[in-house]
Amino acid sequence: MTGLKDIKPVATLGRNPLYSAEQMQEYAKECVREAIILNSGGAVSDDMIKRAIDSVFTEDTKND
Repeated sequence: MTGLKDIKPVATLGRNPLYSAEQMQEYAKECVREAIILNSGGAVSDDMIKRAIDSVFTEDTKND
């Protein structure tokens, strides 16, 4: 898994790294993917994981 230390910040504020929304969303997706794999015992296909992640991270536009 990629950790925050592996992601290049877009800027810094003092000593604190700042990341873009896109970087944080990709990091969150990877965290969810790892959690699914660890908690399923590897019994979930890559396609099912991808569909679950896409479902969770798809922007809700039905009220727009």
